[in-house]
Amino acid sequence: MSQGGLSVRPLKDVDVTRTAALHRQSLPDSFFARLGGRFLQTYHRTYAHSPHAVALVSVDGALITGFLLGVSSPVAHGNYVLRTWGLRMALFGIVAMCRRPDLLVLFVRTRARRYARGLYRRWQTRPVPTAQPEAVVAVLSHLAVDPEVRRSGAGRLLVEHFRSELTARDVSSLQLLTAPHGAGAEFYRRLHFIEQGTITGADGARWLRFSAPSGSAQP
Repeated sequence: MSQGGLSVRPLKDVDVTRTAALHRQSLPDSFFARLGGRFLQTYHRTYAHSPHAVALVSVDGALITGFLLGVSSPVAHGNYVLRTWGLRMALFGIVAMCRRPDLLVLFVRTRARRYARGLYRRWQTRPVPTAQPEAVVAVLSHLAVDPEVRRSGAGRLLVEHFRSELTARDVSSLQLLTAPHGAGAEFYRRLHFIEQGTITGADGARWLRFSAPSGSAQP
């Protein structure tokens, strides 16, 4: 998929240095970004390798101008990451928190209990599938575009490609969280995403929830 000089392709392992840098640039205060480059690069690789995720980059010539990370099946992707990448990510995270005690305190206060509950649930016996399983809702996890090329259409192109990929995987809808104020919320409104109210994260930050059907982002 392309638009003018821009095109979108799958994220590759060699791209993660650039995409992790864009991630840290766009969300410098997020917990994962503060865990450092090695952790964040590995985190991006989990999306690139997971059969239950979509990892895309927008490129202009040889330059990566933006990226999108999303999951078509959140539970299946979480199980895949835990099974395949869990130990490596835990190691990088522990090293980072040992160097930054403030991050360790933040982890214990806002995430440790939730992560422990998630691990416990995944280790339990899997329930017997019902005759009519609930519809899977995809998640757009991260989207970032280089500030120098904002308004180039890269963000829209990434979202359109993601929604097309979800349609190909028979996923009918998606959701995402973004800051209530600022460019992100206005961007998704322009793409006709539907506001679903605000939620408060474990660290007290407030987020605006959006949802949309898969398929074209055009009105």
